[in-house]
This record gives sequence, C-alpha cells and structure tokens, in this order.
Amino acid sequence: MRLFFKKIFSKTTLNFLFCICCILYLCFFPNFIFNAENYSRNINKYLLKNNGEKVVIDIWHIESFEGGKKSRKRYLEEIGIKFNKINPNIYVSVINLSEEQLYLNIQNGILPDVFSFSIGSGSLLTSYLKDLPKNKNIRDNLQNYGMVNNEILAYPYMLSCYVAISKNLNEAGLTNKLNAKVEKNKFGYGFSTKTNINPAKVLIENNISNLDKNKFFDDVSTYSSYSNFICGKFNTLVGTMRDYYRCKNREDLGKISNCYYELLENFSDLIQYIGINKNIKESKINCCKQFLNFLLEDYSQNKIKDYGLFCTTNLKIYENTEFELIEDKIFNNLKSINAFTKISDIESQKQDSLNILFS
Repeated sequence: MRLFFKKIFSKTTLNFLFCICCILYLCFFPNFIFNAENYSRNINKYLLKNNGEKVVIDIWHIESFEGGKKSRKRYLEEIGIKFNKINPNIYVSVINLSEEQLYLNIQNGILPDVFSFSIGSGSLLTSYLKDLPKNKNIRDNLQNYGMVNNEILAYPYMLSCYVAISKNLNEAGLTNKLNAKVEKNKFGYGFSTKTNINPAKVLIENNISNLDKNKFFDDVSTYSSYSNFICGKFNTLVGTMRDYYRCKNREDLGKISNCYYELLENFSDLIQYIGINKNIKESKINCCKQFLNFLLEDYSQNKIKDYGLFCTTNLKIYENTEFELIEDKIFNNLKSINAFTKISDIESQKQDSLNILFS
C-alpha cells in the first residue's frame, strides 16, 4: 500500500498531472476569460433572480403613408419579440392608431410610453417627447428631420421612397411619360393631394415641372389613386413602395400587363420616426431608450428588407436586386421635411409644390 501511494505521488506522476492541468487550462479557460458576455451587466438577469418587476413598453404606431410589403406594426412586434429574448423582463406591446385616434387620446390625457409616427402626427407630439442622445448609427442628414431647437426628439428608423409606375408607356424618361398623349376621357398621371405627404415635391426635385394640369388626376387617398390607376383612368401613378408591391403582385398573378417602374430619388417625406414620452418614470425611460437603440442596430435594420423598405443607417441591406443601386441614390443628398412640421405649413408647402409643378 505504501508503495502504491509512493508511485501515485511520485515526482514524475505529479509533473505529468501538472502538465495535463496546464493543457486543459490553456484550452478551455481563455474562452471564459475573453468572453465579453461573462462580464456584461445584464440587469434583467439580476431582476429575474430577485423576482424583479416586469416592464411592458406600450407603443402607439401611427401611419400617415402606406408602407411596403408588410405591416410596419408587425415589424415593431417582431423586433420587440427579439428584444424580449435578450431582455426577458421587458415586453413590447404595439397598438395601431389613426391620426384622429391619436388626437382624441391626447385630448383626454391618455398617452403611451413610446410613439411611432410619421409626418403630420409629429405636429401633435412636440411637447410630449423626451430629448434623446445622438445615435451614431443614424445618417446625419436624416437625424436632422427629427430635431426641434437643436434637440433630438425622435429617431428616424424606417424609410420609404416614391415610385412612378406606368402602364403601356415605354418612352425613355419620366418627363416623357408624364407628358405623354392621352386618350379621350383619360388622364396622363395621378396622385392624391388630400394626404399629409407631398408627391409633387419629389417630381420637382427630379427636375420635372410645367406639366399640363388638365392631364392630372387628383384623388382622395393614396389607395384610391392606386385603384384608379389599375382601372385605367390614368397612365402613370406617382405612388409609394406599397403601390410598387401591389402592382408587382398583380403582374405575377397575370392580372395586369407589365408596368414600368422608376424609384424616385432626392426627396422623401415617407419616414417613420420613434420617440419616448417624457412624462413616464425614469426607470421606464431607460428601458425605452434601450429598445430604441436596439431598433437601430444592424440586426433590426437588416430586417427592414423583409418589409420592402429602406433603413436609416449606413447599413446596406439589399444585394443582387434592383434596389441595390437605388439604395445609395435615395440617401445621397436626400431632402425631406421636419417630422414636427405643423399641418398648416404642410398644406402650404404642398400647394407651393403644385404651383411649381403646373407652372
């Protein structure tokens, strides 16, 4: 027995065991030491271990323009689910509201934690939004449109663009399409002037003016414009990315002949913003900021391509598609309108654009 222990604890055996331990240490322990996740502060894990309070972020989603392939509300819900997986104590709830419902709720003192909104709705929200720190991911030219008095009140997180769609017209250049001859009782081009967005402005920014007003088909809504275009009341629709996908889908189903599409650059007021209610408690504001930052990270912005729209960061999300080239063009020197512009000023700007378009 003594001889057995002597062999076990011999210098040779101990040296061998020491070498084995060193090898195991070098193979496995660095993975723990250099794993940043082991040192990151995860407040939610701490709260869960201590039966911490769960947080629900209530988001009101208001739209003043039509989107792309799928619902932007669904996009926020999808990102909210992913955010919850990373932060198990924080849940995201998204509710769709019309602009009228937003107005009525504000009048009754009912407010959410977070507002997702676009042009028109922003004019109601200026006094309710918390100032935000600069987000390094957002393109500077886009962030400027979410500012008031040098304060950032909202982050732009999703962008659409205007598109000209023509039927039975293969003339080169949009100007030729808009000025094309029309049949009796038919119009040359159309869009709605009854919404908060300004399609006339994008035509002007693409060097188009002096159009024949008698060839113009005005409509009550963007969807009505699309419907009348499909019905053949006019030849060219100045629409949104939603119209692009509607028409592409009809082509695929064989319901309409192939159309000609031209995505328009230089101007877009089709931007979705997000901001935080400044009247909620500080702890919840911090949770909301965390979600807003997550919305602008590469993972979330890359998901926008599934919805057929464009991101507001420097991330390139389209490859090997017709959008790959337009992606840069849309952002280069893109002009827009401040998210918090008053309705009266929006109407005035729209009228100025129409005057130039028909001059």
